[in-house]
Amino acid sequence: MQLLTICAAFSAAGQYAEREQLTRELDKTERDIARIKVGVPGETVRDEMAALEARKHELVIQIKDAPQPMLRLHPNLAELYRRKVDNLTAALNEEGGFGSDPATDR
Repeated sequence: MQLLTICAAFSAAGQYAEREQLTRELDKTERDIARIKVGVPGETVRDEMAALEARKHELVIQIKDAPQPMLRLHPNLAELYRRKVDNLTAALNEEGGFGSDPATDR
């Protein structure tokens, strides 16, 4: 069970890292395109601009198609849940608690 949790955590971290890397590359590509548009004549960079636009398009598709990162749970979540259930059970079983007869609590 713990191995499965560790594997899931690494998988989630990997998915998150991949998505972040693609997003950073997309941002860099967009900055490069903006810099080229500002100061260089169009004929000089036409081929480079076409390549950058194509890469941008690829990155947008990859980010859209990338799986959403898996939900990462705290490793002690099961223990925390067990303690809360135990505390709730004790509170409900206490005399005068939620589990008592309302007619006698008046």
